[in-house]
Amino acid sequence: MAYTRFLLLVLLHQTGGVLEVNVPSSHQARMGSETLIPCMFTVDKPRVNPKFLVVSWYFQKKQILKLEDEVTLSDGRFYINTSRAINGDVSLYISIVTIFDIGAYTCSVLYSPDMMEKQVRLVVHGNISII
Repeated sequence: MAYTRFLLLVLLHQTGGVLEVNVPSSHQARMGSETLIPCMFTVDKPRVNPKFLVVSWYFQKKQILKLEDEVTLSDGRFYINTSRAINGDVSLYISIVTIFDIGAYTCSVLYSPDMMEKQVRLVVHGNISII
């Protein structure tokens, strides 16, 4: 039992750290364009170990993307650059922005055992055609 606790503490010490997530309070995009909603994270260890990293993006509290070993999407218009994730850049790309993309997005980063979420509001500009 004592060995198990010791091992757990060693693992937590190796993976745990101070996790910080940074997003702007709002982000603006033009209708019909591609946009990048920024989300950056840092840990006190200089190199991120992907084994302990899980990133989720939510739109209006519904999960739209998850990165855990591989990317899981709810909509093909959303993606992140997985090679940048280990450097702390888990920004969300949205292709072909529409009026339906307006709203609150949450960037959630779990770097075991720490977790932090931040919310950013997407504002979309452009002309709407009514047929």
